[in-house]
Amino acid sequence: MLADDRTGDSTGEPAVVRAGIDAAAIKPAECDVSRAAALPVDRLVIDYEGREHLPDAETLGRLAAETALSVTTPVRADGFDPLGDDSLL
Repeated sequence: MLADDRTGDSTGEPAVVRAGIDAAAIKPAECDVSRAAALPVDRLVIDYEGREHLPDAETLGRLAAETALSVTTPVRADGFDPLGDDSLL
């Protein structure tokens, strides 16, 4: 019997559950962050790279309501200062 493409086996459990993975780091520059709540994990970390990849407040709020959510704070030489930049609020 062929294994289910989504799970990697015939048990129906996602591979991340079988492996014991309980968190995922999501990079908004590389994927659709709004779909991350569908992942079978307890915690999400949004690892964004500069203001152009910061998810909107609605998306962050929805994810935070559905799972434990952390967001990284990139500080780069390009001047992005999330602690002193009120333009994102």
